[in-house]
Amino acid sequence: MISNVSHDIRTPLTSVIGYLGLIEGKNFNDLNQILKYTHIAYKKSLEMQNLVNSLFEFANVQHATSRLKMTKFDMAQMLDQLSADFELEANKRGMEIIVNSTPDKIMMQGDTEKLGRVFNNLIMNALKYGKGATHIWLNAEQKDQEVVVTVANNGQPIPKDSLKHVFDRFYRVEDSRSKKTGGTGLGLAIAQSMVQLHGGTIAVTSDKEKTSFISHFPISKSKD
Repeated sequence: MISNVSHDIRTPLTSVIGYLGLIEGKNFNDLNQILKYTHIAYKKSLEMQNLVNSLFEFANVQHATSRLKMTKFDMAQMLDQLSADFELEANKRGMEIIVNSTPDKIMMQGDTEKLGRVFNNLIMNALKYGKGATHIWLNAEQKDQEVVVTVANNGQPIPKDSLKHVFDRFYRVEDSRSKKTGGTGLGLAIAQSMVQLHGGTIAVTSDKEKTSFISHFPISKSKD
């Protein structure tokens, strides 16, 4: 983990130091060139900030003392809200988000902030990496004493060799493309950890028709 973090921070940090060094050494022709250098340094700094924030979030959810703030809520309503939150971004990418719930109202216990983060990460993953997708489906279904939530898209499938690694820390299916979209390789690892905190499980399936992240949650879980 330290090796991966060092590599991911060192790359943008080298750029930041390099471009600021050019300005410090007065190796520029005019103001426009200074602005170009500072813009690149700023973007690389944001990459590092994104990584550090993800690391803190991952470390927090992995900590033995991490606790859930359990409340009773409607999973169907949560998915409707998430759909509204991402509607504009989906439209920009030519995608439509469709929400389905069986039954229409699914009351369960959970930490809504952490669960919201889980589905936020899964939807962002679909938006960023579901190349060619036209739809994202958010499906919730109550089965006996559990709730099954599926976040799916009909974009480019995940290669078979990558399926077993997608929840690994720092794993990127396509490293160069992930870096272009700001991926840290921690989003799915964080989602998995938060699902497990709720006593649930998460898995992924992918073929030429659909990529689906399927989470299973107990209806209720006693506070730790």
